[in-house]
Amino acid sequence: HFYAGDYPACAAYWEANRDAFTTESLKFRAMNFAAGALYHQKQYARANYMFSLIFDRYPPLRRMAYFSFRPVEETDWRECLALAQTPREKAVLWQLLGIYADGLRAMKEIYSLDPKSDLLPLLVVREVNRQEKVMVPRLSLPTNPAPDAPRVSPGLLEFMQQTVTAGQVCKLQVWQLALAHLYGLNRERGTAEKYLALAAATPGGPLVQDQLRLTGLLVKVLALPRPDPALEGVLATELAWLAEGEWGSPKAAVHTWLRPYLAGLYAAAGDEIRALMLHDQPGSSLYRDNQKLDALLAFVDRPERSAFDQYLFQAYPYPRTDILALQALNLLYTYQFKDAAAVFGQVKTPDDPPLFADPFAIHINDCHDCDASVPNHKEYTKAEFAARLAALHEEADKPGPGRAAACFELANGLYNMSWYGNARDVYYTPNDNFTYDERRFDNSQAEKYYRQAMAVSTDREFQAKACFMAAKCEQNRFFRTKDYSDGKPDFVAGEHFRKLKSSYADTVYYKEIIKECGYFRTFAGASAPGKTR
Repeated sequence: HFYAGDYPACAAYWEANRDAFTTESLKFRAMNFAAGALYHQKQYARANYMFSLIFDRYPPLRRMAYFSFRPVEETDWRECLALAQTPREKAVLWQLLGIYADGLRAMKEIYSLDPKSDLLPLLVVREVNRQEKVMVPRLSLPTNPAPDAPRVSPGLLEFMQQTVTAGQVCKLQVWQLALAHLYGLNRERGTAEKYLALAAATPGGPLVQDQLRLTGLLVKVLALPRPDPALEGVLATELAWLAEGEWGSPKAAVHTWLRPYLAGLYAAAGDEIRALMLHDQPGSSLYRDNQKLDALLAFVDRPERSAFDQYLFQAYPYPRTDILALQALNLLYTYQFKDAAAVFGQVKTPDDPPLFADPFAIHINDCHDCDASVPNHKEYTKAEFAARLAALHEEADKPGPGRAAACFELANGLYNMSWYGNARDVYYTPNDNFTYDERRFDNSQAEKYYRQAMAVSTDREFQAKACFMAAKCEQNRFFRTKDYSDGKPDFVAGEHFRKLKSSYADTVYYKEIIKECGYFRTFAGASAPGKTR
């Protein structure tokens, strides 16, 4: 009847045969169908009452009953409560409402029915979870409180204090621990530690001991106005303990939250290195500053460390070679090629793979996969690439017959080590630090040397090629402007496109450009080879 959508027949069948269901499983499964049928008929009071019976009495369907329980109006809710035949049934209804919507109201009602009810501790923990969900994402540092800093509900604290003082509740230790946790979230350390001590006075199993330890750590950390060296030994021990927690466990959750929070505390105190080691941010400006990386290396290389610094050293995901590699990249992208080659050479190992493609190869249309698949292409490690750039840079700044070719090849390498080129893997790092670095989009130096190649060469075919590559750099710069967006042109013809059309239309390379580049073909008003306009 239920799956056929005949809800009146479904509910009627249950009423007519309810006593015939003597097996617990069949009884509660049939009741579940009947309750669903009543809900479809908008008989919310009876439906929710039946879902509450299933929730309380038949654990295999408890989850389904909870998700099916949905009060609609206050009048329906009152009718539902009136159907309860015992204080227990009424309390279960309030517990479901408390989990679903209003926990404090539900706790008060259940407490008035039975202060020792075993239904209350779940609601207590649920309310702590709710407060955490609201507060933790918005917790600011004590030294810089947000104007709308969240606070634990005063009504919740008042009710829980009264019940703990009365001491009649089931699992009093849970209430004490919850109060300690809530006052900890409020940064009221003295009051929090008072309730924590009360909770610790009662023996408890491993889960209770873990929660006492977690809450105690939370209370201490949230009350810190700034890093406290006297507490760092404790933090080292506790962070290592938290790191042992399995994914999804409370320990793992606290560990995930605590390290970024402590990082913020250290950053606010000006300790950028410890902040980053606590919570790595691959896009941090520290990774783009070699003086700061020197300080980081000095920290890593320090022979004697405190327990806290030793924890940071062991937990930090960057080995020394990764830090050196970042320094080499910073040198490379500030065009200090010789120094970059030297540092890359320090971290080079026999297992280092070469760059995917020849970083000095260039085409009208970029095709990185094509370049990578060229058989027997010239291979370069990062150190060899930087060394070649250094040699070309020296040659490009010297007068002589090879200057134009050196300028062009140098520009190719500079172009290819950008995001647009075939050697972008030169800036790949295990932690993707250059994903956040705007320098990888910069073609200004490549454009400079393409211009220089044009200026010092007398070969018009060569000049046309360098001019077109300069135009690609110009176009790439346009891609990084706010003018490039949906609904606007894909390209804006700049200086170099105009120069190609006005000065090099009689070259063979110009015809190759017309053939391969739709942007330029559109700008030039030309037809592709083999087509008429």
